Amino acid sequence: WEFLTPDEKGEIAPFHTYYLTVSGHLAYNFYGNNIASKNESVVRDMQLSDACKAYMATQVELDRAIELLIKKLDEAGVLEETVIAIVGDHYPYGLTPEEISEFKGHIIDEEYELFESSMIIWTPEMKGETVEKLCSNMDVLPTLSNLFGLEYDSRLLMGKDIFSSDEGFVVLKDKNWISEKGTRSQLEESNKEYVAKMDKRVSDMFNYSAMILDKNYYSLIFTEYLC
Repeated sequence: WEFLTPDEKGEIAPFHTYYLTVSGHLAYNFYGNNIASKNESVVRDMQLSDACKAYMATQVELDRAIELLIKKLDEAGVLEETVIAIVGDHYPYGLTPEEISEFKGHIIDEEYELFESSMIIWTPEMKGETVEKLCSNMDVLPTLSNLFGLEYDSRLLMGKDIFSSDEGFVVLKDKNWISEKGTRSQLEESNKEYVAKMDKRVSDMFNYSAMILDKNYYSLIFTEYLC
């Protein structure tokens, strides 16, 4: 909790802290995962398979970590000034599609639905709101940047502010995609021109992303900015 340590004036400097959780990772069982074993009693009575129970048991640890974080922020007197953003980086691939279907209550669609996730943005005094616009992880940075009023060049990010009027668009790792018009599979026969246009867009996104890494593009931008 070094970021909550007051300076010589007794003040806590503005901070940004990034936590990458690992307690919720596979394997989802109670004999080889010590986090799942630790919290087994909490999930014992859930009407789920053992693997799903073990998955939920690992998530208990994240819940407790967030509880502790909020407590420490409150004790330091900075909770009201803090924004917490939580987002997952992948679906629980340690579970089979059949096991993931237990949470959904129906057989899951492995082409698109499997990748559905949530993002939580929270601060104590905010009014709750649910946004169901199509978005993905690459939209997190521009969304938070605009919420905080940060200046940035939106041309350097492929993501869009979730709260903007831009069309929601999600790209999957196999170059499949979903737009507000529908999924690629749904539109493939009925709107071939639109699909071809979106396929080109996705192809460009992949190609330019590779070039950014190959050419170390952001370091060049940063160097130019300093000069």
